Amino acid sequence: MFLKFFLRYIDGMKMYENWATKQCIELDKFCDNLDSEIWRETLDFQNRFTDYGNKIVASAGVKLGGGGCFPFLYFICRLRKPLTVVETGVAAGWSSAAILKSLQINGSGNLYSTDLPYKNRPGAEQAIGILVEEELKVNWHLDTNGDRIGLPKIVNEVEKIDIFHFDSDKSYSGREFTFDTVKRKLAKDSIVIFDDIQDNFHFKDLVEDQALNYKIFEFQNKYFGVIFL
Repeated sequence: MFLKFFLRYIDGMKMYENWATKQCIELDKFCDNLDSEIWRETLDFQNRFTDYGNKIVASAGVKLGGGGCFPFLYFICRLRKPLTVVETGVAAGWSSAAILKSLQINGSGNLYSTDLPYKNRPGAEQAIGILVEEELKVNWHLDTNGDRIGLPKIVNEVEKIDIFHFDSDKSYSGREFTFDTVKRKLAKDSIVIFDDIQDNFHFKDLVEDQALNYKIFEFQNKYFGVIFL
C-alpha cells in the first residue's frame, strides 16, 4: 500500500514539473527586454548578495529555507517601484533583503512579511531575517505568527498590495488560503509571485480557471510563476 502511494506521489510530482518545464521561459531574456539597465544592476546585486548571504547563513549554524527567486524580486521592485509589498515566508531573509534593498534605492515603499519559525530547529527563530541589514529594517514589518494569523492582519492594515510574493506553506490548501486572503487588496496592476509551483497544480489551476496573464521561470532548479494583473 505504501509503495503504491509513493509511486503515485512520484508520478504526480513528475506531472507538475513537466507542466512547469513546458511553460517556462528564459528569465534573463525576459528581464533584459523589460529594462536592460535595471537587469544588469540586478545581476550585479545577485553576485554580491549571494557571496555575502552564503557566508552569513553558513555562520548561523542552523538549517533554514532557501532563497526563493530573490533576483527577480529585486528586479521587479526596482522596475515597478511599489509602495506596498507583501510576502509570506522569510527564513534567512534572502527575498526580504532583496526587496528591501530595492525599495531603499527607489526611495519609497514598505515590506510586510509573515513567517512561522521552525519549532524543531534550535536557533531557527533567532535566525529569521538574518540577511536583512539593520538600515533596511525601518521599512520592514515582520509578523512571526504564521500566515493564518499574520496575513489577515496585514491585509486589513494596508490599503492595497502592489506586489505579493508567496513562499511559505506549499500545500495546495496553503496556497489557496494565501491567495484568497490577499486578492481583495491586490492593486489593478499588481504582480503576484508563487515560488515552487512544481509542487502541485495550484498555480496551473489558478491561472487557467481565471484566465490570468502569467509567466513561468526557473531559478536554482525550481520553478516560480508570476501573474500580471
